[in-house]
Amino acid sequence: MHKLFILLYLLVSLPVFSAITVVTENLPQLQYQDENGELVGTVVDKVLTSLKQSNINYEISVNPWSVSYNAALRDENTCIFSIARLPARERDFIWLSKLGRFSASFYSFNFQQISISNLQQAKQYRIAVLKDNYSHIFLKEHGFDETNQLILLDANSSPKCTTR
Repeated sequence: MHKLFILLYLLVSLPVFSAITVVTENLPQLQYQDENGELVGTVVDKVLTSLKQSNINYEISVNPWSVSYNAALRDENTCIFSIARLPARERDFIWLSKLGRFSASFYSFNFQQISISNLQQAKQYRIAVLKDNYSHIFLKEHGFDETNQLILLDANSSPKCTTR
């Protein structure tokens, strides 16, 4: 599934708004905070270049996924990156630019020796997913139950914030 960069219509509406909030999560290789707290990663330069070219004042906040996702849903002056473009999200955002691709996988501890070849086989296990993330939505759409099969996590790391 493709990860997408969204800047809500605010970037296009320069005269109307003087500042926006841009939210994201720590998602290494795509975007993450290095040892100095700087936001880096394979998509960060694309995002920062676009923001600087827009001449709009902005603040970037790095939060747990569900915090960033819900902020972008609630506030029309908030943009989010990187986010998977899913049918369930299509009407919630204005999608502007594709930033790259990603893949999703199941992981287990070595000592468990788990082998699955399809989603149906995965249903016998408890699976940890980030709340409202691509994996969470995808698995729910394919019949996984939040009570018996999915363990919802709020974050995959401790959050830090950086601003411009």
